[in-house]
Amino acid sequence: MRRAKFISLETAAHIRIRVTRDSVNKTINVWGNCRYFIFLLFALILIALENIGDFGSMIMSGSDQPAKKSRTLVQENRAFQSEWEEAYFQIEENGKAKCLLCPIIINGVKSFNVKRHYKTHAGKYDDYQGESRKRKLECLKAERSKQGKMFFKKKEPEEVTITSYKISHLLASNMKPYSDGEITKQAIVLFTEDNCSPAIQQKAKKLQLSNDTVTRRVDCISQDLHEQLIHKSQDFSYYSLALDSTNDITDIEQLAVFIRGVMPDFKICEEFLTLRSIHGTTKGTDMFREFHATLQEAHLDPSKLYSLATDGCPAMLGKNLGLQGLVNKWRAEQNLDAVTWQHCIIHQESLVAKSLKMSNVTDIVISTVNWIRANALNHRKFKAFLTDIDADHGDLIMFTAVRWLSRAACLKRFYALLPEIKIFVEGKKDIPQLGNEHWVADLAFMVDITSHLSSLNRNLQGNNKLCHAWYGTVSGFIEKLCLWRKHLEEGVTTHFVTLSNHRQNGSFKTYDQVISTLIDGFKRRIEGMHHSVPLMNIFSNPMAVDAATAPDIFQMELLDLQSDIELRLLFQSNGLLEFWGAVPEEKYPNLIANASKNACMFGSTYVCEALFSKLVRIKSKYRNRLTDRHLKQLLCTASSTMKPRYDKLVKNQIQFQVSH
Repeated sequence: MRRAKFISLETAAHIRIRVTRDSVNKTINVWGNCRYFIFLLFALILIALENIGDFGSMIMSGSDQPAKKSRTLVQENRAFQSEWEEAYFQIEENGKAKCLLCPIIINGVKSFNVKRHYKTHAGKYDDYQGESRKRKLECLKAERSKQGKMFFKKKEPEEVTITSYKISHLLASNMKPYSDGEITKQAIVLFTEDNCSPAIQQKAKKLQLSNDTVTRRVDCISQDLHEQLIHKSQDFSYYSLALDSTNDITDIEQLAVFIRGVMPDFKICEEFLTLRSIHGTTKGTDMFREFHATLQEAHLDPSKLYSLATDGCPAMLGKNLGLQGLVNKWRAEQNLDAVTWQHCIIHQESLVAKSLKMSNVTDIVISTVNWIRANALNHRKFKAFLTDIDADHGDLIMFTAVRWLSRAACLKRFYALLPEIKIFVEGKKDIPQLGNEHWVADLAFMVDITSHLSSLNRNLQGNNKLCHAWYGTVSGFIEKLCLWRKHLEEGVTTHFVTLSNHRQNGSFKTYDQVISTLIDGFKRRIEGMHHSVPLMNIFSNPMAVDAATAPDIFQMELLDLQSDIELRLLFQSNGLLEFWGAVPEEKYPNLIANASKNACMFGSTYVCEALFSKLVRIKSKYRNRLTDRHLKQLLCTASSTMKPRYDKLVKNQIQFQVSH
C-alpha cells in the first residue's frame, strides 16, 4: 500500500494533525453520510487557518511569544497635532504641515521635523507668548486665508452663474421686466462678438438670462435679502414699523410694511419688511390680522416694538376698531407697554396746506389751465404760440390733487406765463380776473406761500431721518409763519419775492388770516408730540438739558454724563449716533434706552410712499398679471439697501446649467 500523504500543522501547544486518504475513507464509511464529511473538513480548515497565523508570528518574532503590533502614525507623532499651531505656527493642509511663517510645506509630518523647521524662525517669534502668541496666530491665519482667496479661481460655470445673479439683481433693482434678461444677453453677445476674444464670446453665450431663469434668480435674491434682515433684526435693541396701504392697478389692497431698528452700537437699519396683499375688506381687523402675521413670520419680539407710523385713515387710527385700538388692546392683554403712534408728518403737512383755500385764485387758475390743456387743438396752438414768441416755458402744468407738490408748481408756472396766457385767451374766453391787479397780487401771494409749503414738504421727505429733526423742521416753519405774518402787517415782503412786485407801498393785512390759519393748523397737528419733546431733547442734546427739569429716572445719569469731560468732547466732535454708540450702557442704562427708542422712530411713511411709486412702475398695465409673490420679491429687491450674498447663492446652486 502506498504511503499516505499528510499535512502537518504545528500549533503553540505542538499539536500535530494528520489527515490521510485512508482516514478520510474510514470516516465516510463510519458516518455514511457526505454531509458529516463536509462539516469535519470545514472545521479542520478553520483550525488550520487560525494556527497558521500564530505559527507565522512565532517564526517572525523568533520566540514563543506573539508578535507586538506596530505603532500607529499618531503614536509615532506622524499625524498633525493641533498643539503645533500655537507652538510652531503650523497649519494642516492636505495631511501635511504648512508653515505660516514661510511658504515651506513639510512632507514628513513628524514632531522632530516640525520643531526643527520652526527653529529657523524661533529667534523672531519666541517673544510672542500667551495671548499675544494667540493673536499673532490668528493674524497669520487671516493673511494666509486672504492670499488663498486671491489666487483661487472659480470654475467657469460658477463665474457665469454669479454674473447671471448680478444682472438679474440689476434688472430687478431698476424695476425692469424679467424678459429684459434675454435682451440684455443679446446686447452682451453682440458686444463680445465685435470686441472680445472667442473665449469671452463663449462665456457670454453661456449666460443664463432667460425669462424663467431671471425669475428664479430674483426669487433667490429676495429670499437672501429677507434672511439677512431677519438675522439682523434679532440684534435690534428696539424697532419701529411704518405701515401704509394703496390699491394697485388690479384694485388689490397692498399693505407695505417697513422696519427701522437700532443696533446696540446705534447703527440704524431701515429696510423693506414685507408686502401684504389684501383681497377682501380693508377694515381695522384686517389690518391687525396682517400686522400680527408680519410679526410672527419675521420672528420679531413684540416687547422691542416701540412705535408705529401710519397714515390718517380710520382703519389705521381708529381708537376702538382701527389698527391703533386693536394693537393697544392686544399689547395690554400681553402685559406689554403701549406703543407710540405717529401720524405721518408729511400727510399732516399736506392736510394743513389744503386748508389754504383762496378759491378765488385757485379756481380761476385750474379752470384756465384745464381749458387750454383739455382741448387738443387749444393745447397745440398754445404750445406753438409759446414757441413762436420764445417764451421761458413751453407749456402749462396741470394741478393734480393727489400730488402734494403739484399746486405750487401749477401756480408758479401760471404766474410766469400770465402775459402769454392773457394774449392767447383774448377773444376766445372771457377771464376778466387776469387783468385785475388785486387778483394778480393774490395769485403772487399764493405762489410764494405754496412755494414755502412745498419746500417744507421736501425737507420732511427722505430716509433715515431722526425724530427730533423733523419735529424741529415743523417747529421752525411755525416760527417762520409768525415772522412772515408780522412782516406782512408792516408791509415788508422780503420773504415773498413774487408778491413784492405788487402794491409795494401798501399793507398786506388781508393775508394775516390766511397765515394765522396755517399757524393754528400746524400747532394743532404737532400738539400730540409735546409730551415727547423732553425725551427728544435728552436724546438730541443731552449736554444742554437741565437735569432738574428732566424725568426722575434720567436726572442722576444726566448729571454724570454732563460732568464727564471725555464724553462731552466726544459729543462735540462726533455725530449724534456715534456719540451714543460710545456711551457705556452699564453706567447709563436709562439714557441708552431712551436714545435707542428715539433713534428707531419713524416720523413719516415716506418710505411707504416711495415704495408705492415703484409699485406703480412694476405692476403697470403691461404687467398687471404679476402674482402677489412675484410683486413682493421685485419690491424687496428694488427697495433693499443690503447686498445679496452671491457666493452663498451659488454655493446653494444644485446644478450649473448653461443658457438654452
